[in-house]
Amino acid sequence: MLAGLEEAAADAAGAAAAVRGRLRVNVDPWFARLVLAPHLSAFLAAHPALSLELMVRDTLGDLVAEGFDAAVRFGEPEPSGLISRKLLETHILTCAAPDYLARHGRPRHPLDLERHECLLFRDPVTGRPFAWEFRRGGEVVEVKVRAG
Repeated sequence: MLAGLEEAAADAAGAAAAVRGRLRVNVDPWFARLVLAPHLSAFLAAHPALSLELMVRDTLGDLVAEGFDAAVRFGEPEPSGLISRKLLETHILTCAAPDYLARHGRPRHPLDLERHECLLFRDPVTGRPFAWEFRRGGEVVEVKVRAG
C-alpha cells in the first residue's frame, strides 16, 4: 500500500528518483486513522522533500476542481474519467461484545446473523451499506444483515 502511495507521489511530483514537492490526497476517515496514520511518520521521514497534505473526509468531491493529486477510498470506484488502482485487499473482522452475546446468543453460522442487530458501514459514494460476505475455502455466504 505504501509503495502504491510512493509511486503516486513520484508520478504527481514528476520525479523518477526523488519524491519531492506537494502531494494533496483525499483520504477516507477510516483508512486515514486505522491504516495510514501508523505509517505516516516513517513515510515522511523517508521523503523529507515531500509536503503531504491530507484531506480526511467522507466524500470524494470533485478531485480535479479541488486540486487533489490522489484519493484513497474503500470499495468499487464509481465510473469516471479518473484512473483507479487497487492498493490493498482488506479483511473485515466480525465481532460482538460479550454482553451482546450473553443477551442474544452466539451465532453458529453466518446466516444466523440475519436475526441479529449489526452495525452497517456505508459506501460514502453510493450511501449503500457494504455487503456482508463470509468465505471459507471456495464457499461464499452472503448475509442480509439489518442495522441495530
